[in-house]
Amino acid sequence: MVGGIAQYLTEFRLDGSVEVEPLFQPKPPKSAIKEPVDDPAERLRQAEQQGYEKGRRAAEHEFGLALAAEQARHEEQLASERALWAEQEGARLAEVMMEGLGEIEKRISDSLARIMLPFITEALREQMMTSFMEVLVSLLSDGRNAAIRISGPQDMLTALSSHLIDKGPAVEFVPSDAIDVSVLVGDTLIETQLEAWIGHLAQAVKPS
Repeated sequence: MVGGIAQYLTEFRLDGSVEVEPLFQPKPPKSAIKEPVDDPAERLRQAEQQGYEKGRRAAEHEFGLALAAEQARHEEQLASERALWAEQEGARLAEVMMEGLGEIEKRISDSLARIMLPFITEALREQMMTSFMEVLVSLLSDGRNAAIRISGPQDMLTALSSHLIDKGPAVEFVPSDAIDVSVLVGDTLIETQLEAWIGHLAQAVKPS
């Protein structure tokens, strides 16, 4: 009760001044609170904006998926094409290498044949001369044979004469520029055919 009466008493201060409080404190005026107004146009605009944003996000998501799929397809196609190219190019390179190796082998073979040709010719010459000598000895051993005429290179005639001195009737040696040695016994002519063999060998090793 005291508290309730105290608000109506006058306050006396020591300096003699008096402060009188008003009996009633005026209440501050209430601020006008505006109630939200329902605006259909605004709601439509917001709905459109939300729909646009939702559609944009969905489109971006779909685009990202499509782009990733396209990149994966492109990489797969690129890998496939590269594998095909590598296979074809590998086969072509292998073919070129084999052709190159074959050509190298042929060149080596041709070079070796040309190098060996003189030795082969000499060996063939010695073999033919041995066989030819056996035929001559057989002819000279037959006393019925007439005089024998032998023609050919001087070095070969010299080699023959050293083996035919005491083998029978007189033998006439006639030097010539021919490679082959020919023997005429009556009407029978025997030749070594060395020139023909050398020609065949030379043709065989001739570069193509």
